[in-house]
Order: sequence, then structure tokens, then C-alpha cells
Amino acid sequence: VLNAPKPLSLLAALGVSAPSGSNPGALTLAGRLTGNGDRLENMLEGTLGQGRYSLRGVLQPGSDPIAFEQSVELRHPDARALVQSFGSGADSTAGIALPLDLASTLRGTSREGRADKLSMKLGANEVKGSLVYEMGDRPTLEAELYAGELDLAVLSALGGAGSEADQAASGKVDNSKKEGQERWSDEAIDLAALQAYDGRLTLTADHLVLGPYRLSDARVSAALRAGRLTLERLTGRSFGGRVSLTAVIDADGTPAISGD
Repeated sequence: VLNAPKPLSLLAALGVSAPSGSNPGALTLAGRLTGNGDRLENMLEGTLGQGRYSLRGVLQPGSDPIAFEQSVELRHPDARALVQSFGSGADSTAGIALPLDLASTLRGTSREGRADKLSMKLGANEVKGSLVYEMGDRPTLEAELYAGELDLAVLSALGGAGSEADQAASGKVDNSKKEGQERWSDEAIDLAALQAYDGRLTLTADHLVLGPYRLSDARVSAALRAGRLTLERLTGRSFGGRVSLTAVIDADGTPAISGD
């Protein structure tokens, strides 16, 4: 049985770093390990903050870096609180909770690896696919994802609160325009997170929803490098016609968008 009220030092010893100011909550771990110092079979479960997880598979603690093959399940009552606990101390208590239910098969090491058979339910949204990761001073993520209907407001909900984020969390987004109210918020968007990592995303969705707009048969290809997000392709059908869009967004600059 393991009980670590402040688990970041333990994660650092395993070669996993976290941003300065992170506070994910206490880590507990219980279960069974069988084998030797070179190869261990595990059936483990525990908690991280308010969340619960399970790990079943094989560990190779004698390798450098530590290698593993694991079936992972994670459930957390509020993904917003979980994400923000690994950030700089933003308020994670405001707004409606955004439940997270995640399962995947992980293969790799503490430095690099991949997640296959990825299934994630986030609020009322469900995404499946795979991703490849590489840790380091600047982590890299590459994801290939598939979704039915995906409300993009959920992504903004992960980073904050407010009425739009709460609607996304509850799955009850009101796209109607009230009298005297604009369709879009005039609040500035904090793009500092674009500086934290590099990545690439390929997304296929039956429907993408953003505010009052709905894009069917959506295909998205995007890359993030050195704080610049490049939307290489966004295509789909909307309002009876085809949509094609490209864009470039800099963390410290002005977006540039083109399309037809």
C-alpha cells in the first residue's frame, strides 16, 4: 500500500516531470505485484486527488528508462479540476463539474510511448483513437482521434469557468442568440498553453459544434510547434455547402485565417 500526500517528488523519481506549481492531490496505490526486479506483473488500483484509476499489466523496473505495458482506466468527477491541478494554481472549483472517463492501453517508457485503444468520455462527448508521446523539456504529443458529435466548447471548459464552459460541461449548450447579446464572447483568449508543448492532431468527426455553428463530416489536421498553432486543414459541410479553412495562431501574435 502506498500513500503519498505530495506525489510530485515520487513522479520525478520515475522520470515524469510536472509543471511548477502543480498540485494534483494525494496519490494512493494498492494491489499486487509478482515477479522479480527485471519484470513485474501488476494489478493495481488507487486514487489521485478525487479521481480513481487502475493499472494492469507488466513493468520492467530494471530497464533505463523504466518500461511498461499497461491497461489503464481513469475516472474523475471533474476533468477541469484535474487539468488545472497540473497548472499554475488556477481556480478549479468554479463552475459545473466536467466528468472524465478514460481507458487505454499504454506501451513505452517514462520518456516515450504510445496509447492505443484510447476511449475518452468528457462530459457529454466521446472521443476514440490513439496517441504517441515523448517527454522532455518540451513534451510532444501526436494524436489521431475519431468522434461522433464533438462540442469544441468542452475544450475551453477544461481551462476555465463561466457560463459557456458550464454549458459545455453539462452538455446543454444554448446556441440561441438573446436580445442584446453577441454570439461570441469579446473576452481575450489566453494562448499561453501553446508554449508548453509541441504536437500534431488528426481528427475525424461526424459533427463538430462551436457555438451556433455545426460542421458535418468534419476533417481536421493541425500542428503545434514552438508556440505556433497551424490549422493545416479543416473541411466539412455546413449550411448546405462545403467548408474549407486554414489558419495560423501564434501564442503572442494575431491569428491569420483563410478559407472558402
